[in-house]
Amino acid sequence: MENDTKLDINLNEWEFEFQQREFHPALMMDLWLKAIRDYMPEELKLPVKSPDYFFTSEYKGYIKSKDKKHILKELTEAIANREYLQYIFRRTLDSIEEFDKTADEINLRISEKKSKIELAKMWENLEEKYLRMIPWFYIPWYLAEENVISNRVKARINRYKSKIEKVVNIDTALGILFSPTKETVFQNEQKDFFDLVSVAKRDPSSLEKNKEFQEKSKRYLENYSWMKTFILLPIEQLSYEELVIRIKEAVSGKLLEEYRLQEKNKIRFRKILKKLLEIFEKNPGLLTTIEDARELSWILTVSVERSVFSTSKLHNFYKSIARTIGVSYDLWIHLTSDEIMDLLRNKTKISDIDIKKRASATAAIMNKGRINWLYDVEAKQFTGWVNSNVGDINTNISEFSGQSVSTGKVIGKAYIAVSSAEAQNIAQGEILITSMTSPDYMPAIRKAAAIVTNEGGLLSHAAIVSRELSKPCIVGTKIATKVLKDGDLVEVDADKGVVKIINKVK
Repeated sequence: MENDTKLDINLNEWEFEFQQREFHPALMMDLWLKAIRDYMPEELKLPVKSPDYFFTSEYKGYIKSKDKKHILKELTEAIANREYLQYIFRRTLDSIEEFDKTADEINLRISEKKSKIELAKMWENLEEKYLRMIPWFYIPWYLAEENVISNRVKARINRYKSKIEKVVNIDTALGILFSPTKETVFQNEQKDFFDLVSVAKRDPSSLEKNKEFQEKSKRYLENYSWMKTFILLPIEQLSYEELVIRIKEAVSGKLLEEYRLQEKNKIRFRKILKKLLEIFEKNPGLLTTIEDARELSWILTVSVERSVFSTSKLHNFYKSIARTIGVSYDLWIHLTSDEIMDLLRNKTKISDIDIKKRASATAAIMNKGRINWLYDVEAKQFTGWVNSNVGDINTNISEFSGQSVSTGKVIGKAYIAVSSAEAQNIAQGEILITSMTSPDYMPAIRKAAAIVTNEGGLLSHAAIVSRELSKPCIVGTKIATKVLKDGDLVEVDADKGVVKIINKVK
Protein backbone atom coordinates (compact mmCIF):
# COMPACT_ATOMS: atom_id res chain seq x y z
CA MET A 1 0.00 0.00 0.00
CA GLU A 2 1.26 3.50 -0.90
CA ASN A 3 0.59 4.86 2.60
CA ASP A 4 2.80 2.14 4.12
CA THR A 5 5.86 3.51 2.29
CA LYS A 6 4.86 7.14 2.57
CA LEU A 7 4.41 7.09 6.33
CA ASP A 8 7.03 4.46 7.17
CA ILE A 9 4.66 2.46 9.39
CA ASN A 10 5.08 -1.20 10.24
CA LEU A 11 1.70 -2.15 11.71
CA ASN A 12 3.22 -5.14 13.52
CA GLU A 13 4.76 -2.60 15.89
CA TRP A 14 1.44 -0.96 16.76
CA GLU A 15 -1.58 -1.84 18.88
CA PHE A 16 -5.12 -0.52 19.23
CA GLU A 17 -5.52 1.64 22.32
CA PHE A 18 -9.01 3.17 22.38
CA GLN A 19 -11.90 4.45 20.30
CA GLN A 20 -12.86 8.01 21.08
CA ARG A 21 -16.33 7.98 22.60
CA GLU A 22 -17.45 10.79 20.28
CA PHE A 23 -16.72 12.26 16.85
CA HIS A 24 -12.97 13.05 16.75
CA PRO A 25 -12.24 15.70 14.08
CA ALA A 26 -8.90 17.16 13.00
CA LEU A 27 -8.73 19.77 15.78
CA MET A 28 -9.17 17.13 18.49
CA MET A 29 -6.63 14.82 16.85
CA ASP A 30 -4.18 17.72 16.57
CA LEU A 31 -4.45 18.75 20.22
CA TRP A 32 -4.36 15.14 21.47
CA LEU A 33 -1.21 14.33 19.48
CA LYS A 34 0.60 17.54 20.44
CA ALA A 35 -0.27 16.99 24.10
CA ILE A 36 1.11 13.44 24.00
CA ARG A 37 4.25 14.60 22.20
CA ASP A 38 5.05 17.86 23.97
CA TYR A 39 3.53 17.58 27.43
CA MET A 40 2.89 14.01 28.60
CA PRO A 41 6.54 13.09 29.39
CA GLU A 42 6.92 16.37 31.28
CA GLU A 43 3.71 15.86 33.24
CA LEU A 44 4.57 12.24 34.07
CA LYS A 45 7.92 13.22 35.57
CA LEU A 46 9.24 9.79 34.64
CA PRO A 47 12.05 8.61 32.30
CA VAL A 48 9.75 8.15 29.30
CA LYS A 49 9.63 9.70 25.84
CA SER A 50 6.57 10.74 23.87
CA PRO A 51 4.99 7.70 22.18
CA ASP A 52 4.33 7.37 18.47
CA TYR A 53 0.59 7.51 17.92
CA PHE A 54 -2.05 7.70 15.21
CA PHE A 55 -5.79 8.17 14.78
CA THR A 56 -7.82 6.60 11.97
CA SER A 57 -10.85 8.20 10.35
CA GLU A 58 -13.02 5.99 12.61
CA TYR A 59 -11.65 7.90 15.65
CA LYS A 60 -9.61 4.93 16.85
CA GLY A 61 -6.30 5.60 18.55
CA TYR A 62 -3.25 3.36 18.07
CA ILE A 63 0.04 3.45 19.96
CA LYS A 64 3.43 1.90 19.24
CA SER A 65 3.50 -1.19 21.46
CA LYS A 66 7.02 -0.74 22.82
CA ASP A 67 6.25 2.88 23.78
CA LYS A 68 3.14 1.92 25.72
CA LYS A 69 4.87 -1.02 27.39
CA HIS A 70 7.62 1.28 28.64
CA ILE A 71 5.19 3.95 29.89
CA LEU A 72 3.13 1.35 31.77
CA LYS A 73 6.24 -0.20 33.29
CA GLU A 74 7.51 3.14 34.59
CA LEU A 75 4.06 4.22 35.75
CA THR A 76 3.35 0.94 37.57
CA GLU A 77 6.70 1.08 39.36
CA ALA A 78 6.28 4.76 40.24
CA ILE A 79 2.91 4.39 41.97
CA ALA A 80 4.45 1.89 44.39
CA ASN A 81 5.45 5.15 46.02
CA ARG A 82 2.15 6.51 47.30
CA GLU A 83 3.44 10.08 47.06
CA TYR A 84 3.63 9.68 43.29
CA LEU A 85 0.08 8.33 43.16
CA GLN A 86 -1.09 11.33 45.17
CA TYR A 87 0.76 13.54 42.67
CA ILE A 88 -1.31 11.96 39.89
CA PHE A 89 -4.54 12.63 41.75
CA ARG A 90 -3.57 16.19 42.62
CA ARG A 91 -2.21 17.09 39.16
CA THR A 92 -5.27 15.67 37.40
CA LEU A 93 -7.56 17.97 39.36
CA ASP A 94 -5.18 20.95 39.18
CA SER A 95 -4.88 20.80 35.39
CA ILE A 96 -8.66 20.82 35.03
CA GLU A 97 -9.02 23.67 37.51
CA GLU A 98 -6.42 25.68 35.56
CA PHE A 99 -8.35 25.03 32.35
CA ASP A 100 -11.62 26.02 34.02
CA LYS A 101 -10.18 29.35 35.18
CA THR A 102 -9.01 30.10 31.64
CA ALA A 103 -12.45 29.16 30.27
CA ASP A 104 -14.09 31.57 32.73
CA GLU A 105 -11.72 34.37 31.76
CA ILE A 106 -12.37 33.85 28.05
CA ASN A 107 -16.11 33.58 28.62
CA LEU A 108 -16.12 36.97 30.33
CA ARG A 109 -13.95 38.65 27.69
CA ILE A 110 -15.81 37.27 24.67
CA SER A 111 -18.94 39.26 25.60
CA GLU A 112 -17.22 42.19 23.88
CA LYS A 113 -16.27 42.12 20.22
CA LYS A 114 -12.64 41.11 19.79
CA SER A 115 -10.17 41.72 16.96
CA LYS A 116 -8.44 38.87 15.16
CA ILE A 117 -5.24 39.58 17.08
CA GLU A 118 -7.07 39.45 20.42
CA LEU A 119 -8.82 36.20 19.47
CA ALA A 120 -5.46 34.73 18.41
CA LYS A 121 -3.92 35.52 21.81
CA MET A 122 -6.93 34.01 23.59
CA TRP A 123 -6.78 30.87 21.44
CA GLU A 124 -3.03 30.54 22.03
CA ASN A 125 -3.60 30.71 25.79
CA LEU A 126 -6.46 28.20 25.62
CA GLU A 127 -4.44 25.81 23.48
CA GLU A 128 -1.68 25.71 26.09
CA LYS A 129 -4.24 24.81 28.80
CA TYR A 130 -5.71 22.11 26.55
CA LEU A 131 -2.26 20.63 25.99
CA ARG A 132 -1.60 20.63 29.73
CA MET A 133 -4.95 19.00 30.54
CA ILE A 134 -5.10 16.25 27.90
CA PRO A 135 -2.29 14.07 29.38
CA TRP A 136 -4.42 13.82 32.51
CA PHE A 137 -7.09 12.01 30.55
CA TYR A 138 -4.49 9.38 29.63
CA ILE A 139 -2.44 8.95 32.80
CA PRO A 140 -5.19 8.00 35.32
CA TRP A 141 -6.96 6.11 32.53
CA TYR A 142 -3.88 3.90 32.04
CA LEU A 143 -4.01 2.95 35.72
CA ALA A 144 -7.70 2.08 35.48
CA GLU A 145 -7.67 0.42 32.04
CA GLU A 146 -4.82 -1.86 33.04
CA ASN A 147 -6.39 -2.43 36.51
CA VAL A 148 -3.07 -1.56 38.14
CA ILE A 149 -4.50 -0.58 41.54
CA SER A 150 -7.69 -2.66 41.44
CA ASN A 151 -5.67 -5.83 40.77
CA ARG A 152 -3.63 -5.12 43.89
CA VAL A 153 -6.84 -4.97 45.90
CA LYS A 154 -8.10 -8.22 44.33
CA ALA A 155 -4.85 -10.01 45.14
CA ARG A 156 -4.74 -8.79 48.73
CA ILE A 157 -8.34 -9.63 49.66
CA ASN A 158 -8.05 -13.28 48.57
CA ARG A 159 -6.97 -14.26 52.06
CA TYR A 160 -10.28 -12.88 53.36
CA LYS A 161 -12.46 -14.64 50.78
CA SER A 162 -14.32 -16.89 53.25
CA LYS A 163 -15.14 -13.96 55.53
CA ILE A 164 -16.20 -11.77 52.59
CA GLU A 165 -18.54 -14.42 51.19
CA LYS A 166 -20.38 -14.58 54.51
CA VAL A 167 -21.41 -11.00 53.73
CA VAL A 168 -21.69 -10.94 49.90
CA ASN A 169 -20.23 -12.70 46.83
CA ILE A 170 -16.71 -11.66 45.90
CA ASP A 171 -17.58 -9.84 42.60
CA THR A 172 -20.24 -7.71 44.30
CA ALA A 173 -17.78 -7.02 47.12
CA LEU A 174 -15.21 -5.69 44.66
CA GLY A 175 -17.77 -3.41 43.04
CA ILE A 176 -18.75 -2.00 46.43
CA LEU A 177 -15.14 -1.59 47.52
CA PHE A 178 -14.39 0.43 44.38
CA SER A 179 -17.25 2.91 44.85
CA PRO A 180 -16.00 6.53 44.56
CA THR A 181 -14.90 8.23 47.76
CA LYS A 182 -17.03 11.30 47.09
CA GLU A 183 -20.22 12.10 45.18
CA THR A 184 -20.01 12.80 41.46
CA VAL A 185 -22.14 15.14 39.35
CA PHE A 186 -24.03 12.30 37.73
CA GLN A 187 -25.23 11.13 41.15
CA ASN A 188 -26.65 14.58 41.90
CA GLU A 189 -28.09 14.76 38.40
CA GLN A 190 -29.87 11.45 39.00
CA LYS A 191 -31.54 12.81 42.15
CA ASP A 192 -32.67 16.02 40.48
CA PHE A 193 -33.81 14.30 37.28
CA PHE A 194 -36.04 11.86 39.12
CA ASP A 195 -37.31 14.63 41.36
CA LEU A 196 -38.57 16.24 38.14
CA VAL A 197 -39.99 12.90 37.00
CA SER A 198 -41.90 12.60 40.30
CA VAL A 199 -43.40 16.07 39.81
CA ALA A 200 -44.32 15.31 36.21
CA LYS A 201 -45.84 11.95 37.06
CA ARG A 202 -48.44 13.57 39.29
CA ASP A 203 -49.84 15.50 36.30
CA PRO A 204 -48.01 14.81 33.01
CA SER A 205 -50.62 16.54 30.83
CA SER A 206 -49.95 20.16 31.88
CA LEU A 207 -46.24 20.63 32.60
CA GLU A 208 -46.26 24.15 31.10
CA LYS A 209 -48.73 25.26 33.75
CA ASN A 210 -47.07 23.41 36.61
CA LYS A 211 -45.15 26.07 38.56
CA GLU A 212 -43.16 23.54 40.58
CA PHE A 213 -42.06 21.71 37.43
CA GLN A 214 -41.10 24.96 35.72
CA GLU A 215 -38.96 26.13 38.65
CA LYS A 216 -37.23 22.77 39.09
CA SER A 217 -36.62 22.31 35.39
CA LYS A 218 -34.99 25.75 35.27
CA ARG A 219 -32.63 24.80 38.11
CA TYR A 220 -31.95 21.44 36.49
CA LEU A 221 -30.91 23.09 33.22
CA GLU A 222 -28.72 25.61 35.04
CA ASN A 223 -26.87 22.77 36.74
CA TYR A 224 -26.78 20.00 34.14
CA SER A 225 -27.54 21.23 30.60
CA TRP A 226 -23.79 21.02 29.83
CA MET A 227 -23.88 17.22 30.24
CA LYS A 228 -25.23 16.89 26.70
CA THR A 229 -22.06 18.49 25.26
CA PHE A 230 -18.60 17.07 24.65
CA ILE A 231 -15.11 18.56 24.50
CA LEU A 232 -14.64 20.93 21.49
CA LEU A 233 -17.60 19.52 19.55
CA PRO A 234 -20.36 21.85 18.25
CA ILE A 235 -23.06 20.23 20.38
CA GLU A 236 -25.46 22.67 22.01
CA GLN A 237 -26.45 22.37 25.65
CA LEU A 238 -29.67 20.60 26.62
CA SER A 239 -32.77 22.67 25.90
CA TYR A 240 -35.99 22.82 27.91
CA GLU A 241 -37.85 21.08 25.08
CA GLU A 242 -35.34 18.22 25.06
CA LEU A 243 -35.57 17.91 28.83
CA VAL A 244 -39.36 17.62 28.68
CA ILE A 245 -39.05 14.79 26.14
CA ARG A 246 -36.66 12.94 28.47
CA ILE A 247 -38.97 13.47 31.43
CA LYS A 248 -42.01 12.18 29.55
CA GLU A 249 -40.08 9.12 28.37
CA ALA A 250 -39.07 8.41 31.96
CA VAL A 251 -42.67 8.74 33.17
CA SER A 252 -44.04 6.38 30.52
CA GLY A 253 -41.11 3.97 30.78
CA LYS A 254 -41.31 3.31 34.53
CA LEU A 255 -37.78 4.56 35.10
CA LEU A 256 -38.84 6.15 38.38
CA GLU A 257 -39.62 2.77 39.87
CA GLU A 258 -36.18 1.52 38.82
CA TYR A 259 -34.54 4.56 40.40
CA ARG A 260 -36.29 4.01 43.74
CA LEU A 261 -35.11 0.41 43.76
CA GLN A 262 -31.57 1.59 42.97
CA GLU A 263 -31.69 3.99 45.91
CA LYS A 264 -32.66 1.13 48.24
CA ASN A 265 -29.77 -0.91 46.87
CA LYS A 266 -27.37 1.96 47.55
CA ILE A 267 -28.38 2.00 51.22
CA ARG A 268 -27.79 -1.75 51.37
CA PHE A 269 -24.42 -1.38 49.63
CA ARG A 270 -23.28 1.27 52.13
CA LYS A 271 -24.00 -1.15 54.98
CA ILE A 272 -22.10 -3.90 53.16
CA LEU A 273 -19.13 -1.56 52.58
CA LYS A 274 -18.95 -0.86 56.31
CA LYS A 275 -18.91 -4.60 57.08
CA LEU A 276 -16.24 -5.27 54.46
CA LEU A 277 -13.96 -2.55 55.80
CA GLU A 278 -14.37 -4.00 59.29
CA ILE A 279 -13.04 -7.32 57.98
CA PHE A 280 -9.85 -5.55 56.86
CA GLU A 281 -9.51 -3.26 59.88
CA LYS A 282 -6.32 -4.95 61.10
CA ASN A 283 -4.66 -4.59 57.69
CA PRO A 284 -3.91 -0.86 57.25
CA GLY A 285 -1.94 -1.48 54.05
CA LEU A 286 -4.95 -3.08 52.39
CA LEU A 287 -7.26 -0.33 53.62
CA THR A 288 -4.91 2.26 52.11
CA THR A 289 -4.88 0.43 48.75
CA ILE A 290 -8.70 0.25 48.78
CA GLU A 291 -8.84 3.96 49.57
CA ASP A 292 -6.50 4.67 46.64
CA ALA A 293 -8.67 2.61 44.28
CA ARG A 294 -11.79 4.46 45.45
CA GLU A 295 -10.05 7.80 45.02
CA LEU A 296 -8.96 6.88 41.48
CA SER A 297 -12.53 5.81 40.77
CA TRP A 298 -13.75 9.26 41.79
CA ILE A 299 -10.93 11.07 39.96
CA LEU A 300 -11.68 9.29 36.68
CA THR A 301 -15.35 10.25 36.75
CA VAL A 302 -15.07 13.76 38.10
CA SER A 303 -12.20 14.71 35.75
CA VAL A 304 -14.35 13.94 32.70
CA GLU A 305 -17.35 15.71 34.22
CA ARG A 306 -15.39 18.86 35.08
CA SER A 307 -13.58 19.03 31.76
CA VAL A 308 -16.82 18.72 29.80
CA PHE A 309 -18.40 21.36 32.06
CA SER A 310 -15.47 23.74 31.51
CA THR A 311 -15.38 23.30 27.74
CA SER A 312 -19.15 23.85 27.53
CA LYS A 313 -18.54 27.46 28.62
CA LEU A 314 -16.50 28.12 25.48
CA HIS A 315 -19.10 27.66 22.76
CA ASN A 316 -19.52 31.40 22.20
CA PHE A 317 -15.75 31.73 21.90
CA TYR A 318 -15.59 28.91 19.36
CA LYS A 319 -18.45 30.47 17.40
CA SER A 320 -16.66 33.83 17.43
CA ILE A 321 -13.50 32.23 16.03
CA ALA A 322 -15.45 30.38 13.32
CA ARG A 323 -17.29 33.57 12.34
CA THR A 324 -14.09 35.63 12.28
CA ILE A 325 -12.14 33.22 10.06
CA GLY A 326 -15.11 32.76 7.76
CA VAL A 327 -16.12 29.15 8.29
CA SER A 328 -19.29 27.60 9.68
CA TYR A 329 -19.36 26.56 13.33
CA ASP A 330 -19.94 22.94 12.27
CA LEU A 331 -16.78 22.92 10.14
CA TRP A 332 -14.17 24.89 12.13
CA ILE A 333 -13.24 21.75 14.09
CA HIS A 334 -11.74 20.30 10.89
CA LEU A 335 -8.88 22.80 11.15
CA THR A 336 -5.69 22.22 13.12
CA SER A 337 -4.75 24.58 15.92
CA ASP A 338 -1.89 26.08 13.89
CA GLU A 339 -4.24 26.72 10.97
CA ILE A 340 -6.64 28.53 13.29
CA MET A 341 -3.76 30.70 14.49
CA ASP A 342 -2.62 31.42 10.92
CA LEU A 343 -6.15 32.37 9.86
CA LEU A 344 -6.55 34.70 12.83
CA ARG A 345 -3.16 36.30 12.04
CA ASN A 346 -4.02 36.67 8.33
CA LYS A 347 -1.19 34.34 7.28
CA THR A 348 -3.56 32.21 5.20
CA LYS A 349 -7.13 32.17 3.89
CA ILE A 350 -9.89 29.66 4.53
CA SER A 351 -10.30 29.23 0.76
CA ASP A 352 -6.83 27.64 0.73
CA ILE A 353 -8.08 24.75 2.88
CA ASP A 354 -10.42 22.07 1.53
CA ILE A 355 -12.47 21.54 4.69
CA LYS A 356 -15.07 19.36 2.99
CA LYS A 357 -12.46 16.70 2.27
CA ARG A 358 -11.50 16.71 5.92
CA ALA A 359 -15.14 16.45 6.99
CA SER A 360 -15.43 13.38 4.77
CA ALA A 361 -12.56 11.60 6.55
CA THR A 362 -9.42 12.54 8.46
CA ALA A 363 -6.55 10.47 9.83
CA ALA A 364 -3.43 11.68 11.62
CA ILE A 365 -0.16 9.84 12.19
CA MET A 366 2.52 10.97 14.62
CA ASN A 367 5.72 9.05 13.92
CA LYS A 368 9.04 10.10 15.49
CA GLY A 369 7.40 13.33 16.64
CA ARG A 370 6.21 14.43 13.20
CA ILE A 371 2.46 14.63 12.48
CA ASN A 372 1.26 13.62 9.00
CA TRP A 373 -2.31 14.25 7.84
CA LEU A 374 -4.49 12.21 5.49
CA TYR A 375 -7.86 13.36 4.20
CA ASP A 376 -10.85 12.01 2.30
CA VAL A 377 -10.06 8.97 0.11
CA GLU A 378 -6.48 8.70 1.39
CA ALA A 379 -7.69 8.71 5.02
CA LYS A 380 -10.31 6.06 4.27
CA GLN A 381 -7.75 3.86 2.51
CA PHE A 382 -5.36 4.16 5.43
CA THR A 383 -8.15 3.32 7.89
CA GLY A 384 -9.17 0.27 5.85
CA TRP A 385 -5.55 -0.88 5.73
CA VAL A 386 -5.22 -0.56 9.52
CA ASN A 387 -8.52 -2.37 10.14
CA SER A 388 -7.37 -5.26 7.95
CA ASN A 389 -4.03 -5.66 9.65
CA VAL A 390 -4.45 -4.79 13.34
CA GLY A 391 -6.69 -6.73 15.72
CA ASP A 392 -8.43 -8.94 13.18
CA ILE A 393 -11.33 -10.80 14.84
CA ASN A 394 -13.77 -13.60 14.09
CA THR A 395 -17.21 -12.00 13.78
CA ASN A 396 -18.99 -15.37 13.60
CA ILE A 397 -18.54 -16.26 17.26
CA SER A 398 -21.56 -17.06 19.42
CA GLU A 399 -20.19 -15.68 22.68
CA PHE A 400 -17.39 -13.51 24.03
CA SER A 401 -16.21 -12.33 27.42
CA GLY A 402 -15.05 -9.26 29.28
CA GLN A 403 -14.69 -8.05 32.83
CA SER A 404 -17.78 -8.06 35.00
CA VAL A 405 -18.05 -4.81 36.95
CA SER A 406 -21.72 -4.91 38.01
CA THR A 407 -23.42 -8.29 38.43
CA GLY A 408 -26.73 -9.55 37.07
CA LYS A 409 -28.12 -11.38 34.06
CA VAL A 410 -30.50 -10.04 31.40
CA ILE A 411 -31.65 -10.91 27.90
CA GLY A 412 -32.43 -8.17 25.41
CA LYS A 413 -31.80 -6.68 21.99
CA ALA A 414 -28.40 -5.14 21.34
CA TYR A 415 -28.25 -1.45 20.51
CA ILE A 416 -24.92 -0.30 19.06
CA ALA A 417 -23.89 3.30 19.71
CA VAL A 418 -20.42 4.68 19.06
CA SER A 419 -21.53 8.20 19.99
CA SER A 420 -23.87 9.68 22.57
CA ALA A 421 -26.04 11.10 19.77
CA GLU A 422 -26.68 7.56 18.52
CA ALA A 423 -27.20 6.32 22.08
CA GLN A 424 -30.13 8.70 22.65
CA ASN A 425 -32.38 6.54 20.46
CA ILE A 426 -32.03 3.39 22.55
CA ALA A 427 -35.35 1.89 23.64
CA GLN A 428 -35.98 1.05 27.26
CA GLY A 429 -34.86 -2.51 27.97
CA GLU A 430 -32.33 -2.71 25.13
CA ILE A 431 -28.69 -3.44 25.87
CA LEU A 432 -26.28 -0.57 25.27
CA ILE A 433 -23.22 -1.71 23.30
CA THR A 434 -20.55 0.98 23.01
CA SER A 435 -16.84 1.68 23.08
CA MET A 436 -16.85 3.54 26.40
CA THR A 437 -19.25 5.86 28.21
CA SER A 438 -19.15 9.47 29.38
CA PRO A 439 -21.59 11.93 31.05
CA ASP A 440 -23.50 12.55 27.79
CA TYR A 441 -24.46 8.85 27.72
CA MET A 442 -26.51 9.10 30.93
CA PRO A 443 -29.98 9.33 29.27
CA ALA A 444 -29.23 6.15 27.31
CA ILE A 445 -27.74 4.36 30.31
CA ARG A 446 -30.89 5.06 32.33
CA LYS A 447 -33.01 3.28 29.69
CA ALA A 448 -30.60 0.40 29.06
CA ALA A 449 -31.17 -3.00 30.64
CA ALA A 450 -27.41 -3.61 30.67
CA ILE A 451 -24.17 -2.10 29.39
CA VAL A 452 -21.40 -3.79 27.39
CA THR A 453 -18.27 -1.87 26.35
CA ASN A 454 -15.17 -2.55 24.27
CA GLU A 455 -12.93 -0.79 26.76
CA GLY A 456 -12.68 -0.03 30.45
CA GLY A 457 -11.72 -1.63 33.73
CA LEU A 458 -13.10 -1.97 37.24
CA LEU A 459 -12.78 1.78 37.81
CA SER A 460 -14.04 3.03 34.44
CA HIS A 461 -16.97 5.41 33.99
CA ALA A 462 -19.22 2.59 32.77
CA ALA A 463 -18.29 0.49 35.81
CA ILE A 464 -19.01 3.29 38.29
CA VAL A 465 -22.30 4.30 36.68
CA SER A 466 -23.60 0.75 36.24
CA ARG A 467 -22.91 -0.10 39.88
CA GLU A 468 -24.61 3.12 40.97
CA LEU A 469 -27.67 2.22 38.89
CA SER A 470 -27.57 -1.52 39.70
CA LYS A 471 -27.37 -2.45 36.01
CA PRO A 472 -25.46 -5.52 34.76
CA CYS A 473 -22.27 -4.38 33.04
CA ILE A 474 -19.38 -6.04 31.27
CA VAL A 475 -16.41 -3.91 30.19
CA GLY A 476 -13.17 -4.50 28.31
CA THR A 477 -14.59 -6.96 25.76
CA LYS A 478 -12.49 -5.31 23.00
CA ILE A 479 -14.87 -6.60 20.32
CA ALA A 480 -18.51 -5.95 21.37
CA THR A 481 -19.25 -3.22 18.81
CA LYS A 482 -17.55 -5.25 16.06
CA VAL A 483 -19.27 -8.58 16.71
CA LEU A 484 -22.80 -7.40 17.51
CA LYS A 485 -25.37 -5.65 15.32
CA ASP A 486 -28.46 -3.67 16.19
CA GLY A 487 -31.29 -6.04 17.05
CA ASP A 488 -29.18 -9.08 17.89
CA LEU A 489 -30.80 -10.92 20.80
CA VAL A 490 -28.13 -11.37 23.47
CA GLU A 491 -27.76 -12.61 27.02
CA VAL A 492 -25.53 -10.49 29.22
CA ASP A 493 -24.35 -12.66 32.10
CA ALA A 494 -22.44 -10.16 34.19
CA ASP A 495 -22.12 -12.74 36.99
CA LYS A 496 -19.68 -14.60 34.74
CA GLY A 497 -18.57 -11.76 32.44
CA VAL A 498 -19.96 -13.46 29.34
CA VAL A 499 -22.11 -12.17 26.46
CA LYS A 500 -23.98 -14.88 24.51
CA ILE A 501 -25.57 -14.26 21.14
CA ILE A 502 -28.95 -16.01 21.17
CA ASN A 503 -30.18 -14.86 17.75
CA LYS A 504 -28.39 -12.74 15.16
CA VAL A 505 -30.30 -10.43 12.82
CA LYS A 506 -29.84 -11.12 9.14
